[in-house]
Amino acid sequence: MTDQSAKRATLSDSPNINALWSALIVEELARNGVRFFCLSPGSRSAPLALAVAGRPGARHAMHFDERGAAFHALGYTKATQRPAALVCTSGTAAANYLPAIVEAAMSRVPLIVLTADRPPELLDTGANQTIHQPGIFSHYTRWDVTLPCPDEAVPPQTLLTTIDYAVHRATGVPAGPVHVNAMFREPLAPTATDRDFAPYVAPLAKWEAAQTPYTAYAPSHPVADTESHERVLELLRGARHGLIIAGALPGDAGPAVRELAQTLNWPVFADIASGLRLGSPAPPVVHHYDLLLSTGAIPKDCRPDVILQLGGAFVSKRLLQFLDHSPPGHYILVDENPDRLDPAHRVSLRVEASPARFCAGICRGIASGMAPAQDPAWAGHLYGLSETVNGVVAETLTQYDYLTEPTVARAVAGDIPAGHTLFLGNSMPIRDMDRFASPHGAPVRVAVNRGASGIDGNIATAAGFARGAQTPVTALLGDLALLHDLNALAMLRELPQPVTLVVVNNDGGGIFSFLPVAGFPEHFEELFGTPHALTFAKAAELFGLQYAAPESLPEFKAAYRAAAAQTASTLIEVRTNREDNLRVHQALRIAITSACSA
Repeated sequence: MTDQSAKRATLSDSPNINALWSALIVEELARNGVRFFCLSPGSRSAPLALAVAGRPGARHAMHFDERGAAFHALGYTKATQRPAALVCTSGTAAANYLPAIVEAAMSRVPLIVLTADRPPELLDTGANQTIHQPGIFSHYTRWDVTLPCPDEAVPPQTLLTTIDYAVHRATGVPAGPVHVNAMFREPLAPTATDRDFAPYVAPLAKWEAAQTPYTAYAPSHPVADTESHERVLELLRGARHGLIIAGALPGDAGPAVRELAQTLNWPVFADIASGLRLGSPAPPVVHHYDLLLSTGAIPKDCRPDVILQLGGAFVSKRLLQFLDHSPPGHYILVDENPDRLDPAHRVSLRVEASPARFCAGICRGIASGMAPAQDPAWAGHLYGLSETVNGVVAETLTQYDYLTEPTVARAVAGDIPAGHTLFLGNSMPIRDMDRFASPHGAPVRVAVNRGASGIDGNIATAAGFARGAQTPVTALLGDLALLHDLNALAMLRELPQPVTLVVVNNDGGGIFSFLPVAGFPEHFEELFGTPHALTFAKAAELFGLQYAAPESLPEFKAAYRAAAAQTASTLIEVRTNREDNLRVHQALRIAITSACSA
């Protein structure tokens, strides 16, 4: 018997209609490239879970917390650029997906969300674990549909084309999550009935014999039209002080952005998530632009007249303030998604196109036409200032005989092994890496959750990234992010690749010390500092992780290098003081200002 005839027998001989529909759903998802499923335990979702387990080639991970499972799927999808699927039972299980779905929607990550639901006759009756699930994720899904309870009156082709369309909406532009709410009546277990499903699935004979989706959707690739292309070329050629801002970029865009910057001789303010910052010390990247902007080191007569932003949003608040107070004559933003991406309201030309393809086209246009009028001293001046800042940061941090938070960021950036992935938690860790990371380490991939920039689900996302990328991951997180996602530590024991968690424990919300509310001390600690007085050695022990608590830079480097060489996951806890951290940042700013004004 061939594999395909085995599949046909499986469909025809399904124990009941719930099992048959679930098998069709999972099979069609797999044919559309969805091969990884994050499951959480539940009764109502049993038909779907069993279909996942029974489908050859479908991989799955089981996690008891739906919120963590959803962030795990998010990380996997970011790593592989292929959509993952979620499967959960009815009730609040579905509601726990919301934070990850918000992040997926805002960072344009395709997810297929399969929520099992009670049948309609149980709604509004007081039936256990029954809520209104259709539309529960509001406008954070690209599309949502509620399937009827499995019924032979509904042609099976309808089910297949619905799944095909769901995947198309998830992976199209803009990508994002879709919600398939699947109602099931009893029996939920694979209880056999005397039904013969051969007549029901007979119309699928051609589909069963193939390996392709029932309805295949051709991918679309947004490109700039000729008129927009020529207009951009005209603006770029006329710039004297041109600047490229590289936001979050697709994985294939980095080399194209670098080539365009070198062709134009334009400096690049590259966000830490752009893929251009680590392991590339040479121009055109201005690595410490955020510190230059924070200290006012860029002279007023050296401001950009044309800005070209490639890719999505960026971390630096100072860059936003710079754009607000020193608006260029022209601001061009290129991204393949239709989002505005313009919080400073300065964009004068919006081009909806792939950044990589756009850059390649502009390079061809420049090569065949007039060279740009760029002032060569403009870029050189910024490169020199950035190098000065890098030296000042390195020298200033050596003056402290204890571990500072900027020191930890620089050490991770400098020592992370090639081939690893760096995941950055939100709040202070990503900002410290964006400001202080040395460019002289390995050119590793950087992963972030900057759609909604929450501190929830960071460990689960990092674990999903390790599973999807099949590389070891270093995750730099704060203590509140760890507490927020503590039970996701259970995932780390099951991963084929280790995760090294570097947790900066400053006993609360360190970022609030930098905000104006810190000037009102009466309720600051209670409402914003939120000290918890916890350390994490016992958490590492509880979840079977290796643990280290270095207190000096040599100890940290030794612990980190040892952890990065292990096959098991490690939690490295770095204890710092929020007030000391504020003073270190202030001292760095003073030293940089002095050096750049000399």
